[in-house]
Amino acid sequence: MERGKYDRDFSERVLRDSGLLIPEGRMRTLRVGIASDEQLMARTLAIARGENKPAAGDPKILVHVR
Repeated sequence: MERGKYDRDFSERVLRDSGLLIPEGRMRTLRVGIASDEQLMARTLAIARGENKPAAGDPKILVHVR
């Protein structure tokens, strides 16, 4: 088996098993949160301390505004 095909098959298997491979024709929703620096820091520290656990619907990407 050629190396390029092996790498591609392995990558597809890893993505499929992790649930990140999206079947053709389907789209996923990307949730983006916008918050101030202070809010981001407070949320991050609360999660690190175990005081807050992100819910399934919480944004995966957080962007700060000034």
